[in-house]
Amino acid sequence: MTADDDKIPRYLALFGLTSRFTKEELTRAYRTLAKLNHPDLTKDAASAMRMVIINAGYECLTKVAEQGGYAPAPQKAEDPAYAIYREGFDALARAFDRYYAEGAQTRSEKMDQFLDELRAAKSQLARVVREYPESLWTGDAIDKVMSINLWLKD
Repeated sequence: MTADDDKIPRYLALFGLTSRFTKEELTRAYRTLAKLNHPDLTKDAASAMRMVIINAGYECLTKVAEQGGYAPAPQKAEDPAYAIYREGFDALARAFDRYYAEGAQTRSEKMDQFLDELRAAKSQLARVVREYPESLWTGDAIDKVMSINLWLKD
């Protein structure tokens, strides 16, 4: 057992991944979190600390993927909040993918669409918080809603 073993479940939740994640899923989730929280993109004082945690999680989960994956302790049932959380996280990823795939001028023209997509992602993530307050995914849903609020200036 390594020091990272205790952190793996938390990092999986942070990145919105199950224990059977692929390297491609990890990379996509990392990019989404980096775009959401990077200090150069958001003016939140805590964004630099969030990026430290995101980078540490990425490094840890990259090692896990290289070592063949992670086998958590058996669980009684799947967490029903995960499907909702995953929808919100995927909506967030799509919003940032589209936003940054465009040039700077196109980005400014499509800002309203981008903000609407962020609101939709926020709505899904907030649903996890409302409907499953005790879920493993709830804490990360709250963090992502707060980060989205910085973009929305709510």
